[in-house]
Parts: sequence; C-alpha cells; structure tokens
Amino acid sequence: MLILIPPYIIAIVSTLLMIAIALTSNDATYILIMALVFAFLDISKYYLLLLIPMFFLLIPRPVRELGIVSLGLFMVSPYIRSLLNEEEVLRLFLLELLLFLLISPKPRNVILKGLWLVIISLGTVVLQILTPVAMLIPVSYLLAIPRSALTYLYIAITSVGIAVLYDYGMISFPNFYLPVFQIYEVSLIPVILILYSIFREKKEILKKKQTLMLFILLLLMTPFIGEHEVEFSFLLSTVSVRLITSLPHEETL
Repeated sequence: MLILIPPYIIAIVSTLLMIAIALTSNDATYILIMALVFAFLDISKYYLLLLIPMFFLLIPRPVRELGIVSLGLFMVSPYIRSLLNEEEVLRLFLLELLLFLLISPKPRNVILKGLWLVIISLGTVVLQILTPVAMLIPVSYLLAIPRSALTYLYIAITSVGIAVLYDYGMISFPNFYLPVFQIYEVSLIPVILILYSIFREKKEILKKKQTLMLFILLLLMTPFIGEHEVEFSFLLSTVSVRLITSLPHEETL
C-alpha cells in the first residue's frame, strides 16, 4: 500500500509542531539544531520532516533539546534509514503523535477531557489497522498510569474497537519474528543507557509514569521486533534518553 503525503501538508504539520516545541519549552537552542538537521536531509525524503519534531516533543520539557540525541540514536543506522519510506514514516508519525497525547497532561475541562478521550481512543483503533503492535499501547498505559475513570474508559473503548475490527478481518495480531543482525547493532548503545539508568536509580524511574509507560511498551514489543523494527528502534532511542534524563545529577562548572 503506497501512501503519498502532499508536500504542503508535511510543511504545515512540521511547522506547527516546531511552533509547539518553541511555545512549550524553555530553551530554543534545539530549534537551530533542527533547522541544521533539516538542511542536511536528502530533499527526496522530505517526509522525514514529520518525524523530527516528534523526537523533541517526546522528551521531557526541561531537557527537550536532548531530542537531538534520541533522533541521532534512531537515525544512526543505515539499515533503519533504508526502511524509512513514506508509508513507514506516516505510520511511525501517527504512533509518535498518539504516544505524545497519552503522556501529556490531561485537560482539566470536562469537554476537553471528553475530546481527548475520543481522539486517543480513535487514534489507537485506527493505528491498529496500520500496525498490529498498537494493541499493546492500552496495556502499557493501564500498567503505568494511575488508574482513573478516563483510563478505564480508554481501555474499554479501544478494546471494543479492536474487537470489532478483528471480527471484520481488518486487523491482525503481531507475529513473532527474529530481528536481523543490524537491529542488534543499533540497539547496543540505547540498551546500555537503559541498563545503566535502571542500575543507578530504579525507584526514580518508577516515579516517572510517562517514561514507565513507554518502557513497558518497549518491553511488550520486544518479542515482535522482527516485524516492527522501525517502531522498536524509535521506542528504544526515546526511552533510553528519557531514562537518562530522569537520573538525579549535580550541576558542575
């Protein structure tokens, strides 16, 4: 299935995302970094502009400039870059956007809460059509985020939606496949960062519910790496940077 995204749509969405980063962050240095990254992109792969802002938005606000590290860990592998066709980029962008909405603070207004619930529920169900591992997102959300009426409603709505789609043969379940050797190579540094973070400050990590949710999703996705190499590599790089930033540290001159 070939999905062609009009260039003007990509330009508008990526610009809006960059504005969102600027408005929700204290440091604008990474805006320049993003511009430099854009400048060195292959012009034929303009659709990558959708992905780059999301790597910054998925890093905690006080250290959001470290999104460049997460992006670098993801893009460093020629094998992963070779997989990033237009369809794969769109699928990954929708996954990133859904995860961003899930780990962001919930709206306080009742109407906005209802709208948020509808968006994330429909987003999860639609994403399930594009990538079978989407059904793991509600599970990781339930295990990590404090239980509330919204949480249970989200689980219920997505469960019903996924069941209906499966009944009509529109979705499939993820399959177990062993990853290619290149995935082990690209995973080495992020895995070291994750293990170091857990060794240093396990209790602190458990307090960071948003990071914990992404970490649980990463673990749940591990058996299906071979079929979802891009999604796994994205999660691995994002979780490794978020875990490192959650460690207590002292400022030195």
